[in-house]
Amino acid sequence: MLIQIKDIVALGIHGCLSHEKKQRQRFRVSISFALVTPPVHDTLDETVDWKEVRDVIMHSVENESFSLVGTLATHIAQTVQLLDKNIKDITVHVEKLDAWDNGVPSVVVKM
Repeated sequence: MLIQIKDIVALGIHGCLSHEKKQRQRFRVSISFALVTPPVHDTLDETVDWKEVRDVIMHSVENESFSLVGTLATHIAQTVQLLDKNIKDITVHVEKLDAWDNGVPSVVVKM
């Protein structure tokens, strides 16, 4: 079973440049992961609660600070992995929405 959560937008302070360390910027995060064992019953306790994953993403973007967007993506992936031993094959896609006027730089981390 593949679970995807797409297009979470949050404000954070991430970047190498001095102005990036002072002013919040918009980041869009999408994540996908597989479950080692899919749920047998129609109950939340047999799967991963999407809210917990969203909370990890929001906390990481809004309350942590990294110089590299790749480090932010890796941090999100590693923290989500700790939520449940049933999670595998995590892919995190982070886009820095306000970095350029004519494009959106992004990074993808697969674990």
